[in-house]
Amino acid sequence: YFLAAHSHGCVPAWGLARRLAYRCLKLYPIGRRPPNGALVDDVWDIDRSTKLADLDNDFVLQRMLEAWPNPDLQQVQDTNPMCDPILKILKVVRRQYSSHVYPAGSQDAPGICSVDPQVEAPILAIAAEFEAPRGETPEKMKGWEAFTKRSCEVVTLDGLAHMEIIKSSRLHEFVINNMLKAAQLAGLEL
Repeated sequence: YFLAAHSHGCVPAWGLARRLAYRCLKLYPIGRRPPNGALVDDVWDIDRSTKLADLDNDFVLQRMLEAWPNPDLQQVQDTNPMCDPILKILKVVRRQYSSHVYPAGSQDAPGICSVDPQVEAPILAIAAEFEAPRGETPEKMKGWEAFTKRSCEVVTLDGLAHMEIIKSSRLHEFVINNMLKAAQLAGLEL
């Protein structure tokens, strides 16, 4: 299996890669620091995911856009009162980033990272060049090195931001070509 995931999907993909063990040939986290990366600490100044519930909507939205700029949301972020689509997005954000099942804070990480966090597969972490300082920078993505028993490489795709990278045909072509090479090295016929 090859596992590729973007942003918030990378931690579940890492968990699946751990379960698959040698059946996972390579893990591709795209635009996401590793599971112990203190995401909510950097973005919302909290150390546990569950504390997100205590923050007001304006602060959550402002910091979310500082970390992961989104031109569509930025156009309507100053709407007062907040428009319904933004309130729906914030509801999803709160559900995703405050789940006790999916830790994203420095005080949460030991719960999932303390016992053998390494996967058997090599990791190719892919960052976007234009990540914001609070976001998923190439420097933060280097932390994936501690999550594999094999090799880890961090590659930055030029000219892309966090939300653009997943839609990029350059990303798709790069990952597919890399998968084909890895399959060939593993002796798989495609």
